[in-house]
Amino acid sequence: MAAEGIDVPDDVRFVERDDAHFASDVYAAFGGFKSTSWYRWDDLLRDGAVVVKVRASVFESDEAILAVFAHELHEIEGLRSSFEQGPVLGAKLIREIEPDRRGNLHDEAWDVADAAVASQRTKMGAP
Repeated sequence: MAAEGIDVPDDVRFVERDDAHFASDVYAAFGGFKSTSWYRWDDLLRDGAVVVKVRASVFESDEAILAVFAHELHEIEGLRSSFEQGPVLGAKLIREIEPDRRGNLHDEAWDVADAAVASQRTKMGAP
């Protein structure tokens, strides 16, 4: 993915899951934070990596792969920086990645995903 401007860190892993595991408007998921719990970066890791579960149908389209990976990585990298000061309350993590919250990481990630797809289209000469 680095060729498309997406560099997946060694401590992030994307895994395919059947579409039935997701709500109709969800393409990928990680975390599962509890609002009253405190978290360290290491708490997000499973076997040394943040595991992002991705809807199987995403892998049917290069643009969908690019968009979803860019989106999730933006959120993960934003959360990573939150841990630089120490443990973070789950409620803060949830606020950063929940949908429909203007200006949070999730909201920003849509713009990042759109820009990645637009850039790839330009490189490919697509309209």
